Amino acid sequence: RRAAAAVAVFKLPRSGSTWFTQLLNEVPRVFISKEIIQKEVDKDVFDKEKLAHLSSSLQWPTGKLATGPWGGRFAEDYWFRGKWKRRMSVVGFTVNPVKVKLDYSRLLQDHLSAKVVAFVRTNVVKAVVSAERGRHMLELCGANNIRESERASCKIPQMLKLGAGHFRDLLEE
Repeated sequence: RRAAAAVAVFKLPRSGSTWFTQLLNEVPRVFISKEIIQKEVDKDVFDKEKLAHLSSSLQWPTGKLATGPWGGRFAEDYWFRGKWKRRMSVVGFTVNPVKVKLDYSRLLQDHLSAKVVAFVRTNVVKAVVSAERGRHMLELCGANNIRESERASCKIPQMLKLGAGHFRDLLEE
């Protein structure tokens, strides 16, 4: 038996990584855990434990550090879709390395065959507009990503109005 291919997705907020990961997880033998470690939730966990958790997720399907194997997106994406019945061909995680500061080089040295994907917005204007839409969504819907806000059937206006001064301030952030 061959081991599953390992994929580490390093992403920045509002880069399209959630959408990308959802597409990957639609493939029957692929499981990428979304935002497996979060700064706010896992702040009291030692770095060694975080790295061990990431290492595990490069070997087999793993849930978020905080919720474990039964909660959150892991339950939706893995258990409820029946993926547990299949041997995975690809496993991995997404993480925001700006918020979750760890020695990722050590992790990747232990998993030399892991594929690394970097998700960033290269268009600064689109990044600013996307961040502002996320802020509006958080204010109106209580969540700043589409997946979470869809649960509440919350919709934000298609057109986003930004004044020139406010837009300039956002660009400088």
